Amino acid sequence: MPAPPVGPLAAPSRGGRTISALEFVIGAAIVLGHNVWRVLPNEVPIL
Repeated sequence: MPAPPVGPLAAPSRGGRTISALEFVIGAAIVLGHNVWRVLPNEVPIL
C-alpha cells in the first residue's frame, strides 16, 4: 500500500481551503470595486 502524498501533491486541508476562498472573495471584491462599481481608486489594486 503506497504512502499518502506529502508536500505540494497532498490534498489541501480544510483551513487551507478556507483561506484560499477568502483570498478569492477579497480579490473579486477588489476587481469588482475598481472596474465595475468604480468605488476604489487606481492605487488600491496595485497594493
